[in-house]
Amino acid sequence: MIDKSPFGLNEWLHFLKNKKLPVKASVLIRLKTQVKRADDTLENMQANIASDPFLAFAILNEANRIIPNKSTDIKTPFHAATMVGMNGLEKLLPQFAPYEDKKQKTPHISAFLENVQVSYEAASIARSWAIGKLTSHEDDIFWTTLFRDTARWLMWFYASPAMQALQKKIQQGEKSSQAELSILGCRLDELTAHLC
Repeated sequence: MIDKSPFGLNEWLHFLKNKKLPVKASVLIRLKTQVKRADDTLENMQANIASDPFLAFAILNEANRIIPNKSTDIKTPFHAATMVGMNGLEKLLPQFAPYEDKKQKTPHISAFLENVQVSYEAASIARSWAIGKLTSHEDDIFWTTLFRDTARWLMWFYASPAMQALQKKIQQGEKSSQAELSILGCRLDELTAHLC
């Protein structure tokens, strides 16, 4: 039996939307404990929420899904957590798959973590730029920049062979957009836009 990878935007969206979001095991355990403790507040959970990008991403998406006023987006996970509340956070827990961040990482976990790190660096640079320009939206800019590559993270986590093939084509000189279309049947930015 040949394992056929998805091809095209709709197939990849279906594939990725049926996957649980990878969250570092220790962060997920801490969140489960915090949600169950009556004396914990959302304010006390901010550091935990911010420490894992998919945890923050899921909370932000859930808040934007449930808000009645669709004319404004919620742009930070902390604001989102207050909109979702403790009960909403507890309902999100089954959407997460714990992963171990061991010293001896598998190649797909290493690639996943490297891509998350690059996104964090880009988001930190964007936040610094926003602070230097004296905008009042540095947190919005940070989170928007960070989540720009969520599809890429998921692809490295769940579809590493396709991403390795994509990386190989790019290293051989093919343009990123052409390589993405030939390997995936769509562009990664399209996937990200539809996942959010």
